[in-house]
Amino acid sequence: MDLTQLMCEEKKLELDVAGFNAKMEEEKELSQAARKAKMSGGSGKEMVLEAEQTAAFATRGVGTTDDSAKYVWDEDVATEVTACFIGRNETEDKTGFKDKVAKEDKAVGIIVKATNFYAEQGGQIYDTGTIKCSKGTVRVDAVQVYGGFILHLGEVTSGTVSVGDAVTLTVDYVRRRPIASNHTMTHVLNFALRDVLIGKEGVGAEEGLSIDQKGSLVDEDKLR
Repeated sequence: MDLTQLMCEEKKLELDVAGFNAKMEEEKELSQAARKAKMSGGSGKEMVLEAEQTAAFATRGVGTTDDSAKYVWDEDVATEVTACFIGRNETEDKTGFKDKVAKEDKAVGIIVKATNFYAEQGGQIYDTGTIKCSKGTVRVDAVQVYGGFILHLGEVTSGTVSVGDAVTLTVDYVRRRPIASNHTMTHVLNFALRDVLIGKEGVGAEEGLSIDQKGSLVDEDKLR
């Protein structure tokens, strides 16, 4: 906007700053609403972990998720369900936790001891896949992280899944491959910019130039 203002002044035009700011707030609200709808799977539920949920983990003895396996490829992970979540304020105690979830719960969140799913972070989109046990299956549509707790969001497609169940986590690695390639290329592009604009010897840096990677977005279709 600063550059646009300067260009306007050169042409003796006035920029509608108030209008710009109002539109920006509108776009932010639309973006937040769209994200909330995606997180809830269209159910309208609040599928996020806030302070009361993480506090409930302490009383239930639920530990954070070991996600070191997210760097391993083409391997399933066998683990155990530590919590089943159906959304904030969706249970009598308002925490949203149940001992068992089924298809009728619609959007659900599963927390396990260990995961090979990559949670959305650092500009990279989340993994998708399945969580299966002997009694049921959950389709994982999104994965978010809250203070070390990895929340696998989706719907129960068959049977039931309960706290304590032994489960197998399967990531859609076919989908992940272009995501990983795009992630790598964001770093390659950043390196190229530094190389061209600042130079290998850092000459540009002496002139006050800097190249920073911020606001990146990486999914299976594109990189920013």
